[in-house]
Amino acid sequence: MKNVLKSICFISIFLVLLGISIYILLPKNNLFKYSFLNYLDYEILEEDDDKIDVLFVGDSLVYNSVSPMEIWNEYGFTSFDCSTPAQLTETSYEYIKIAVERQHPKVIFLEANVLFRDPKNRTSERKLKDFYDRYSLLNEYHDNWKDLLEYGKTLNVNKGYYYVNRVNKAAKYNYMKNMHKTINIPEVNVEYFEKILKLCEENDIKLILFGIPSMKSWSYEKDKKASSFAEQYNLEFIDLNLVNELHIDWSTETKDEGSHLNYEGAKKVSHYLGNYIKEHDLVTSHKDEKNYSDWNEAYKKYAKQLEFY
Repeated sequence: MKNVLKSICFISIFLVLLGISIYILLPKNNLFKYSFLNYLDYEILEEDDDKIDVLFVGDSLVYNSVSPMEIWNEYGFTSFDCSTPAQLTETSYEYIKIAVERQHPKVIFLEANVLFRDPKNRTSERKLKDFYDRYSLLNEYHDNWKDLLEYGKTLNVNKGYYYVNRVNKAAKYNYMKNMHKTINIPEVNVEYFEKILKLCEENDIKLILFGIPSMKSWSYEKDKKASSFAEQYNLEFIDLNLVNELHIDWSTETKDEGSHLNYEGAKKVSHYLGNYIKEHDLVTSHKDEKNYSDWNEAYKKYAKQLEFY
């Protein structure tokens, strides 16, 4: 009986300390509003108001392939990955709606793969996997106490990006070959896409559809359907699967046999998107502005993190 009581006391003390750690280290704005379970989905809320000019919205292809810190270092543009595993178009809409409450982005890149995901196929098992994949709380924020001491606030050094430099090469095959298959966008996704479009129009945001390199998530049929879909709504569509100058090496730049890019692949995608933003004069650089000095500090931490890994 005494041992049982000791165990209960130990577990209770551990949970209390864990709760205190989470309270101190995790971002407060989204933690208070969206709870412990959903705080990572809306981590953009911890960013200073009106600092983010570009949003990249979508599923795991986004947070594995677009590094806002790489874009900041090279071009001085502020951006954020509003992405979650197996994101639905409905979730994309909710994320954008929440983001524009405190940010006024000039451009949103919406990843086209979310348009094809059928909500009916998102099983409870998949949701459970998402939980373990993304909610590694103390691992993600265990160094925040240093920021609190030095800057008086936490610095989000990844801006939604998920760094992985593991290499698990893909077998060579032409995944963009015409397989003569019919592919459709579920009606519910069209409904939420139109809500996204309306939200962007109301907030004077330029919406761009884009496809991220993925041998397992993308195809010739998706490219053609997304292209015609964008044309229907008079939107730009950029399919990075067809951009030869990216030179994605599927033997060294994928973490999981072609499904997602690793850091080396993400650098190429981030450079391309930053250059696209620059060439089309979509936003301005804040690199040398004093009001954005915390971004330079965040990049320093980001660079050290890369050295550590």
